[in-house]
Order: sequence, then C-alpha cells, then structure tokens
Amino acid sequence: MWATEEAKGALSAAIEAAKKVAENADALIEEIAKAKDDVTGAKEAYEGSQKPGTPDKTKLEDMIEAAGETGVTVSADGLDKDPTELWVTEERMNAFRSALADAEALMADDKATIKQIKAQTEALDEAIKSLKADAKAGTPDKSALEALLKDAKDAANNIMISENGGTDVEASDIWVTREVMETFDAAVKKADEVIGNADATMDEIDAAAENLAESIELLNRSKAKGAPDKTALITAIANAQAARDAVVVSEAGDGSDVDPDENWIDVSSAEKMDEAIKGAIAVLEDDGAKISEIASQVKKLTAIVSKITGKPGTPDKGGLTSAVSEAKLIEGNINVTSEDGSDVPTTMKWVKAEARDALIKAIEEAESILADPAAKKADIKAAEEKLAEARAAFDNAAYGSKSADKDAITPSDEMADKASEDASIPVINANKIKTTASMKKKTMKVSWTKSAKVSNYRIAYKSSKSKKWTYKWTKGKGAYTLTKLKKGNLYQFKIQGFVKGEDGSWSKSKWSNVSYRYMQNTPVKLKTGKKSITVSWNKVKGSSGYMIRYSQNKSMKNAKWITVKKASKTKYNIKKLKKGKTYYVQVRPIKKSGGKTYFGVLSKAKAVKVKK
Repeated sequence: MWATEEAKGALSAAIEAAKKVAENADALIEEIAKAKDDVTGAKEAYEGSQKPGTPDKTKLEDMIEAAGETGVTVSADGLDKDPTELWVTEERMNAFRSALADAEALMADDKATIKQIKAQTEALDEAIKSLKADAKAGTPDKSALEALLKDAKDAANNIMISENGGTDVEASDIWVTREVMETFDAAVKKADEVIGNADATMDEIDAAAENLAESIELLNRSKAKGAPDKTALITAIANAQAARDAVVVSEAGDGSDVDPDENWIDVSSAEKMDEAIKGAIAVLEDDGAKISEIASQVKKLTAIVSKITGKPGTPDKGGLTSAVSEAKLIEGNINVTSEDGSDVPTTMKWVKAEARDALIKAIEEAESILADPAAKKADIKAAEEKLAEARAAFDNAAYGSKSADKDAITPSDEMADKASEDASIPVINANKIKTTASMKKKTMKVSWTKSAKVSNYRIAYKSSKSKKWTYKWTKGKGAYTLTKLKKGNLYQFKIQGFVKGEDGSWSKSKWSNVSYRYMQNTPVKLKTGKKSITVSWNKVKGSSGYMIRYSQNKSMKNAKWITVKKASKTKYNIKKLKKGKTYYVQVRPIKKSGGKTYFGVLSKAKAVKVKK
C-alpha cells in the first residue's frame, strides 16, 4: 500500500507535536486533549489516503507489441510462402503463442508483482528471439506451374501456324493464327522464367500459372483443322461446268441431232469431261483433300476445257421431209369439203373445210422449216407434231367422225389435255380455297368461288405418297367432295377452269397452286383468364406442330392465326384480349413432309367469354 507525502508528513507532524506536549510537565489538559485528537485525525487521514501499488508494465506492454510484429507465419513446409516470408511450424508457433499468452495474462493481472512483470518481460523477449532464430524463408511450390507447363508444351505439339485462315494448311493438320501462337509462346516463356527464378513469389507463380492456363485454353479453343484453299478448284469446276453446259452431246456423233445454234461434242469427249468434273467435285467435297490433289484437279480441268470445243449442230430434217410428202399425198386424194357430208355422194370421201385448211397450213409451215437452215430441233419436231395432228384430224374427218356435242360442259380427257391455256380465264387462288372435312365419313369438301365465265372445273388430287394424279370434273360447280380418305394421310390437290367456245373448242386456265391438307384433327378446350384464354388440345402423334385461329366473329371473319412449332406442346395462352368479349377458337394440327407444310382439319369452333 502507499500514501502521499502530504498525508505522511501531516501524521509525522502530529506525532512530533504530541511528543512535545507529553514531554511538557506544564501542559494543560486542553493541550493534551488537542494533541491526542490531532494525532488521531492525522492517523485516520493517513490510513484513508493509502492505496494499493501499481507496478510499471510499460516494458512488458512494449514486448507484447513486439511479439505481434515478428513477421513470422505458420506453414507446414514453407511451400506456400514467398522467399521474403519467414515461417515456422504450427507446433513451434504454438510454443511462442503460449509465452505470449502468459505475458498477456500477467498484463491483465492487477495483482502482478514487479518481480513477476520483470520475469515475464524477459521470458517473452527470449521467446521472440528464439522464434526469429528458428524461422526459415519460404520456398514457394512450383510443381503445379511445372505440370501446367508440361501440358502446355504437349498442347502445342504439331500445331501449324496459318496466315490465311487455314487455307494454307493441309486438312490433316491442326492450325492456329500467328497471333494466338505468339500469345501462347509468351506465356510459356514467362512460365519458364518464373520456374527458373529462385526468388519468385507466390503471386508471380500464380500469375504465370493463370496466364499459361488462359493461353492453353485460347490455344485449344482456337485449334482448327486445315481447310486447303479450294477457290481455284471451285472456279475451275464452274468454268468446266459452264463449258460442258455450253455444248450438247450428239448421240449420232455428227451433230445431226443438234440445233444449229447449239455446239456439240461426241459421246467420248462428253464422258471425259463429265468424268473430270466428277473427279474434281469429289476432291472439292473431300474434307481431307491435300493441297497437291487440289492443284492437280485444277490443272486437269483447265487442260480438258482448252482441248474440247464444240461444233455447230446440223439437225436431221429427214423425218419432216417424209411427213410433208405423205401429207401432200393425203390432201391431194381428198379434195371435197362439207359440213356434215350430207351433200357429198356416198362414193366420195369428204372432210370439213377447217380440217383441210389446217392440213394445208401445217404443210406450208413445215416446208418453211425445211427451207430454213437455222431451224432448230424443236421447230422441226413441232412442225412434225402439227402435221401429225392436222393429218389425224383430216383422217378422222374423212371417215365421217363428228365433233363432240357442243352443249356438253365436260370435254374428253384428250380434249382437256390439248386445250390451249387462256390467260383471261381466272386462276383459282389457292389461299382462298376452303376445305371442310368429315373424319367419320372420311371425306373432304373442297370449295372455291366459281367464275361465271368458266364452263367447268377439273380437280386433280393425290396422296403425298402417290406419283399419279386422279382427275375429276365438278359438273360446272365451284366445289367437289373428295371421298375414301384415310385419317392421318397427307393429300394434295389443284384446280383448273375450262371454257367452251362458240365453235365447240375448249380453252383452259393455268392450274392453281397445289394445296396441301392433312387428314387429321384434334379437339380443343378453352379456359378464360384475365384478358387471356388458355387453349389446350390433344397431342397428335406424327404432327409437326399446331395452328390456332381465333376471332370475335362466329364466322371467323378477321381471324388471327398463331403457329405452335413444337409438336410436344398441347397448351397455349393467348394474351392481350379484350375483357368481357366473346372469342371463337379453333385448332388444327400441321405436318411437314418433303419440304411442304400440310394443314390439318380445323376443330369445331368453341366460344368463351374473357373475364373482366
């Protein structure tokens, strides 16, 4: 315990004064009592001012602070430490921590003695010196970087550098751009330097590893197979094909079967050219073709094109010459004309005037073709066909055959096929053709807007698997019902209009575009929501998707279409509808086949009112 000098001095002074009073034989009672009271008060004051001692811990505190600044870290083997870092094992560090903990505990002990404080300060100082003496410099682990470097060198093995996007590299080789390879090489070089640097830090090792890993990834991502430049080969093939297309093959070998405005080559030359083009195309399509093979094909094609040239054709007119002679003979033998033969004796043959005129005209046109040195095979053939047609009509007329009933609205198939196309006859718009089907009856009614000008319509239809069309007449109606259809099958149809002239001749429109139908349907269910309708239907096996049609009109006027492309989807939510309004909804399956889309049968329209 301790007290201040002032309290101690006051007690000493009181005691000295009391001693003098005690020694004074003449001291009064009052003086004795006062001296006693002064000593008692001074004693109480002194005792009251006493306090426990507080030994100085400054050195111990400084030593504890020094213990926290040793810079020594913990490691099992120093492989995770930089060369500039000091380390000890966990066990060694625990011993140091124990000494530090003891010092900190004494520092916090208010009853610590000066002796204890001194001893603990010296012990901690010794522990710090010992820790530093045992500490070792770090030796960073480079094994991962070394392994990565090996992988990098393996990854770059046998990789070529291309300056032209791989066109200068064989198809069997792997290439990257020079930029990628230079980036990779720089990363490899840096990794080598770091591995060889004994003072390399963990950060430097990690940075080199990260950079190398990125470079390996870039290299692997950039690898591509060589694609030798085939531009010259493509050009050579195009030139050869153009040269080949510019000539025709004379099967006769002398050009007699070729038009004058066409050049021809013989069969042998054509075979050589075709074989060369075929071989070049094979190399073009061969992903593994070598640069030398490509160059060889270019050279071969160029040589063949330069050697093989065509000659102008000289079409054979022998057949037409004979046909003209025979037609003249027939025309000369029958020189009587009549409308019905009633004015011609039964012993004489007769023809209608128009039949005679047609034959004479055909003969004149044929003779013009024979005299024309530039006449083409098509002209010669057309003249032969016209002569044959005129002669056939002439022969039929000579034997009294009459034209078909002019009041009939259905021409024969032969007449229909031979009828000329007339651009003024309306062509049916395939997009406006309507179809309604009965799955139960296996029928499909096809209807369209009939033109008052058209006498009759012919519809052609077939299944997608059939190559042959079936033809039917509609008896002048703008509709026809297809029967005996199979559920799930795909069907095609087209429509053509026919007009009968006053002279009994027939003319026809072009065929409408082909319509594609899928004899399949699916029932529909509706569920209303807020400004929306959820449409659901049954999945149709084999379908490619579905189409939804909806409108505010029961007739489906101004309807909107939605195409669902996923065949597995059987539900769709139509949004942004008008609340409180009634909508009519239909669904039909669709199926894609042969590059065409076949449209299924629309479900019966269902109505639902959108929630408000």
